[in-house]
Formats: sequence, structure tokens, C-alpha cells
Amino acid sequence: MGNSPLDILLQNTLNKCQSQQQATAALYGPVRGVSAGATKVHTDGSCLNPGMPDARAGAGVFWGPGDRRNGAFRVAGAQTNNRAELTAVLLAILEAQPSLALQLFTDSQYAIHSICHWAPLWANTGWSCANADILKDIAHIISLRHAPISFIWVKGHSGNRANEEADTLAGRGTLLPGPILTYVSCPPPAWPTTSGLPEAAANLPKVFTTLPIVPLPKIIPLASLPKPEYTGLEPLHLQTEWEKQDVRLKRLMTAKSQGDFWHEWKSIVDPKVRPSAISAHDLRQVFLARMNPPQLLPVEFDALRHSTNRDWLALLPPSTPDPSPEGFFSRAITISEIENVKLHIKTHTMHAARGADKVNYAHVMSIPNEDLRLMFQACVDATDAPVQWLTTILAAIGKRGKDLSDPESYQTIGLESCLVKFLTLLIDCWFRAWAETRGCLPPSQNGFRTKHRTSNNAFVLRSAIEKAASKGQLLYTCFIDLRNAFPSVDQPTLWRKLHNWGASGPIIDWLRMLYSRMNYIIRFGGEVADSFQAFAGILIGDPASPILWILFLSDLVILGYLSQWCTGITSGASR
Repeated sequence: MGNSPLDILLQNTLNKCQSQQQATAALYGPVRGVSAGATKVHTDGSCLNPGMPDARAGAGVFWGPGDRRNGAFRVAGAQTNNRAELTAVLLAILEAQPSLALQLFTDSQYAIHSICHWAPLWANTGWSCANADILKDIAHIISLRHAPISFIWVKGHSGNRANEEADTLAGRGTLLPGPILTYVSCPPPAWPTTSGLPEAAANLPKVFTTLPIVPLPKIIPLASLPKPEYTGLEPLHLQTEWEKQDVRLKRLMTAKSQGDFWHEWKSIVDPKVRPSAISAHDLRQVFLARMNPPQLLPVEFDALRHSTNRDWLALLPPSTPDPSPEGFFSRAITISEIENVKLHIKTHTMHAARGADKVNYAHVMSIPNEDLRLMFQACVDATDAPVQWLTTILAAIGKRGKDLSDPESYQTIGLESCLVKFLTLLIDCWFRAWAETRGCLPPSQNGFRTKHRTSNNAFVLRSAIEKAASKGQLLYTCFIDLRNAFPSVDQPTLWRKLHNWGASGPIIDWLRMLYSRMNYIIRFGGEVADSFQAFAGILIGDPASPILWILFLSDLVILGYLSQWCTGITSGASR
């Protein structure tokens, strides 16, 4: 841990991580006052012909026999039962007195979990969820209230008269006429001020339920969840090897990622741990040479260009201007961008391994978005990084079918800081937007590209083969084996290409700083080798590396594509 301002800012930011209770309190605000007395309301939702084009959803709110506030409502927007349940809750909260404690009864566990448990997580990721419009309104109205709300689950159709009344009202709502309009957020209610209300207890939660937390997938770390009760579906104690194997097979069939799948596969077919035939020091010698420029350039290289690019980079100042009118590489980081990256992490990489700083994504996700934004912006503005971010752990994975007693038979997996990966995910988004806008990506680039698939190229090749075969022509194809492709990127050439294309500014400067200062350590077989730096290749395990690799080769691909187009591809096929 360093003592620089950014090191201190990092530690302060990490200390601001929120528990589930704290995140809920931050979303809904504190209880600011409670008048004497409380009120009860029952809500329900209904949907006729769910999932069909003629589906009709309605909401029912029941305050008590003969109460003027009882109502049946047709649901706007998507016609689903869950949306109807949330609409009923929203209408009830809007009607309730803000200074009276509210007991809201519903038979929808979805509605209760969404409001009491899941809403803070969705808010952190830009409300990327079903019925986000209604949930945002519910959160906003609750934050304006002064008194708390207790959400109480009741079993539906079990003789609870008030719940049956709410259900009847919801059914009537489905029969109300349309047309069904797009949902429009409700304006804040004109509630009176409550400065004279007696103060509530300081620790009283704004929303409360007795239902246990049900986590969303890939959001809440498993260690923080309560142990599930025995359901009778699985044995409490595995007595035989057959039973253990059955559990492994179930895990294999329900694996959420390729990494989980192969981990379970190995535990089934080859659970034994074998001693390593090589040491961490052996791997260091190989990786050090692989990740740095060669002492002697191959004869195919343009030595003068290689030397010129190095001299150019040495003269490039640490801070450069951003020439793009859009400010791709100089504009400030926004909250919406932080939310989008959190959503990406939640969806794709929530369980990624920690880096040398031991901070995992679960910790990062629990930090308020504004605190993350301020920390990342401070790093970019200073063209600097906390010292903990500047070390990447290298894990060595043996290549299939290779002699594992040879250190050359191992590939590297980089365990970079999750916080660094968060920031470079932002940079990746800016790079891709810039590259698409400037037309820097060739038409044939289908890998590592949104809305493109590597199978596209296979389809193109298959189509060319079938066309040539149908005409009785020869088709010549060339398959290039790019050995150690990522480590072969020449960094000075990469930065010069980007600069010549107009990619410069604070973001690029920060990325260059990261490349110049990153240290690597190898952990293998219980050993740790001495650290070293890499001055060739792109960062291992970094989210921005694929787009940099694409851009490094894109001008060559474009030139080759245009050359083939000009000379005529079919001329080769006709020989």
C-alpha cells in the first residue's frame, strides 16, 4: 500500500462499500418522521391470457370495506402479472399518507423481493431489469415519504378476505377498456411538509419485510448469503462415491460459464493433483522473453521503422491533446457509464478471479457509483494509478497435447486488479465507439466486435467454397497461424498508429502510463518468481486488449482487403 493521494483515495473508496442494508437505506432514504397511527392496504395483480397477444393485466388496491380509495386499474405497458403486482403497489403508496406508517399486504413475493432486496442492485446497474420504469417510480415515491413501509406476504387464495377483495379488484381491472399506452412516470405527489412530526427512531428501516433475501444470480457473493434450509431434494450427507459423482454431474450440466464447466469436468475425469515438472523460475525465463522485444530483430522486420517508432515514443509528452470533436478520449466519466460497466460485470464476469490487490467484483459492485466515478476520474486526470493496481499475477496453463515438462508449452492467464479492469472496460467502450465512428475496423473483422461473430468468417469461407465448387473452379485459401499473437504487438508502433489516426488525449495517456508501469509476477506450483515488466504485447487479462490488438492489425487487414478487391479475388479462383 502506497501513501500517494491516489493510494489514499483508493483505500477511502474501498471503505465505502455498502452492505445490503446500507444500499437499501441509500436508495430509499431515512425515516424522517412518523405520525401516530398506521394504515393497512392490500394489493394484487392479475393477468388474463398471459403470454398471448390478447393478454390483459389489471391492478387492484383494497384499503378496507367501503373505503373510497379502493380501486381497479388497467395496467399500462407490458401485460404481465408481475407488472400488474408492481403497479398495484405503486398506486397504493401514492395514495398513502406519507407521514403514516404503512403495512402493505401482497401475495407477490416478486414484488416484495424487487423492492426490498433487488432494487438497490438494479439501481447500481442503471435499472436494467423488467418493469424498470415502475420500480424507479416506486423507489422515488418511497424516498419522498417520511414514514416506513412494511411489506407483508400473504398466501393467495387461502381465505384471506382482504386479499380476495384485492384480487377481485385486479380482475375487474383486466376488463377495463384500453388503449394500452406506454407507461409514463408518475409525477411526485403534492404532499404537505411534515416538519412538526415527531422524529422516528434513527435505526428504523424505510422498507421492511420478513421474507428472507433471495439473491439475484451473479450479484451477491455466495459467502454473504444465509445457508439454505434442507429441502429434502438432495441428501444431507454424501455417503458413497456414486452420490458424489451424481452431484458433480448435476453441477456440470448446470454450469454457468465455460470455466465452471471445465472445472467440474476435470474434477470428474481427472481429480488428482500432480506435481509440477517445472518451476515458477523456469516459466519466468520463458515469459520474460515472450513479453519483451527480441534482442535481435528477425530479418523480415523493418529495423529502421522499428527504431524510429521507439524514438518517436520516447519524445511523446506524457500529456497529449484530444483532437476528436466528440472528445472520445478527454470527456469526463459519467454515472451512466459506471452503471453500464457494472451491468456488464453482473452479466458476464461477476465471478472473475481477484488480482494482487485481493479486491473482487462483489466488493466493487457494492461501492456507490459516484465514489467509483470520482476515483477513476482522479486517476485519469493525474495520469497515475494506485500502486496496488500496477501488479498483475500470471498463472500458467499447460497447452493440450504439449509436453508439460517444457516451459514453452504453457500459456499465460493474467489476474489483473478488478478495479483496473473496471476502468479499462470504460476505455474499451470509448475505443470501440471511436473506431466504429472513424471506420477503423475492416469489413472482415468479426471477432471481438459487438453484433459480429467469428462464425461469420466461416460462413463467408463456406460460401466461397460452394461457389467455386458449383463453377468447377479452384479456390486458394491461406490460413495464418499467428503464434503468440497478443505478445507480439510492438507497443511503440501501436501507440504511433493510434496517434496518427487521431487517438490521443488523457485516456490514451493513462493507458500508456499503465503499460509502462505494469509489473508481472508468476505464481506456479506454490512458488512465486521475481517480478518483471513487459514492453511488448498487450496487457494480459485486460478488457481493452482485444480492441488494441484489432486496431494494431486493422490497417494491414484493410490494405490487404482493398488489394484483393482491386486485383480481383476471382482471378485466383479461376486458375
